[in-house]
Amino acid sequence: MLKDPIEIKIIPTYTDDRNNYIKGQGATAETLKELQATAHIKSFYDGVTDEKDQQLETNPEQGNANLTVVNKVGSKLPVTGTPALAILLITGTGLMAVAMTVAKARKKE
Repeated sequence: MLKDPIEIKIIPTYTDDRNNYIKGQGATAETLKELQATAHIKSFYDGVTDEKDQQLETNPEQGNANLTVVNKVGSKLPVTGTPALAILLITGTGLMAVAMTVAKARKKE
């Protein structure tokens, strides 16, 4: 479970001539020399808090950074509907019936 939003820090390095490109020719490939990106992630799984910075894979030619989010499963809830549930339900109903019978018998006295 993520404790906070993922913070992504992107640091582009441009050429000296970054403002002079021809429209439609792909300004990213022409002006972007380097692209660095890091993600700061705070998570909480199985009672353990984790905080880390992760370097992201970048592509300066395309101008993108890739962040892969993995959905982890923490502690699971118990399975319901087992045969033990039926036994507990029948036992509880029987005990309530006995309690009501005893209460009525005491009330008549």
